[in-house]
Amino acid sequence: MRLSPTRAEEPDVNLTPMIDVVFLLLLFFMVSTSF
Repeated sequence: MRLSPTRAEEPDVNLTPMIDVVFLLLLFFMVSTSF
């Protein structure tokens, strides 16, 4: 994780929301299909 500290913030800001959305979508579909 110490490849380039100058560009380390850009992928974090772009990846974190995407991971959150994907995780929430997975949870939503799993709950909706289970009920």
